[in-house]
Amino acid sequence: MIFLRDPLTAQPHEPDVNALIRLSDVFGVPLATNIGSAEVLLRGLQAGFIDWRSLKPHEPKY
Repeated sequence: MIFLRDPLTAQPHEPDVNALIRLSDVFGVPLATNIGSAEVLLRGLQAGFIDWRSLKPHEPKY
């Protein structure tokens, strides 16, 4: 997932952004929040470093 944001500017939807980031951690979804990490993520996918189709979904513990 690529979700570009400005961490220096407060946003009214900040709780939703934090929830999105937390959910990506819980379910093991790679997340890029800036241009640099987005480039690394996309280049890694392109080079085959992550075979995301074979990843098993993470079962959260409630």
